[in-house]
Parts: sequence; structure tokens; C-alpha cells
Amino acid sequence: MSNWWSTTGSILLLLSIGGMVLTAVRFPDIPLSECTDVGRIEGTPPEEFVYHDFEWGVLIYSPDGGLNECATIFPTVTVIITIIGLISIFMGYY
Repeated sequence: MSNWWSTTGSILLLLSIGGMVLTAVRFPDIPLSECTDVGRIEGTPPEEFVYHDFEWGVLIYSPDGGLNECATIFPTVTVIITIIGLISIFMGYY
């Protein structure tokens, strides 16, 4: 039974690490995001990433300097999967 907990925890940790890598590769387009689409004037470069708020597990940010606003639960989901994975691994050892 302890091998099951360790295996499950390892799989969850690999999933969370994959999610973190996916976020880093696609930044500032974070997965599972919903964004407003105001648009911008043709030929103007997008501005930098702007953090707005973190409320009830939802990260609110702007990937283009405040023109569009996005909301995502992806960081919260990644942290929860990591915590569950670590607990599963520790349960496999005891």
C-alpha cells in the first residue's frame, strides 16, 4: 500500500512541475486564463506583464501592460497538486 502512495505522489509532483514549466514557457499567456480582448492600435508593441490582484485563489493580471485583463486559477491548481503530491509521498514512507 505504501508504494501506491509514493507512486501517486510522484505522479502528482511531476504534473505540477510540468505545469510550472508550461507556465514559464508560455509566459505571459498563462494556461486556463480568461482574458478581455480590448485590442491595441496596430504597430504599438505590447507592454510588460502587470500583476493586479490575487483573490480567492484567482490570479488577476494583465499580460500587456494594463490594456487587457486576465484571470486564471492555474497557480492555485498547481500549488494544490504539489501539496497533495508531497502528502502522498510522505504517507508512502510511514
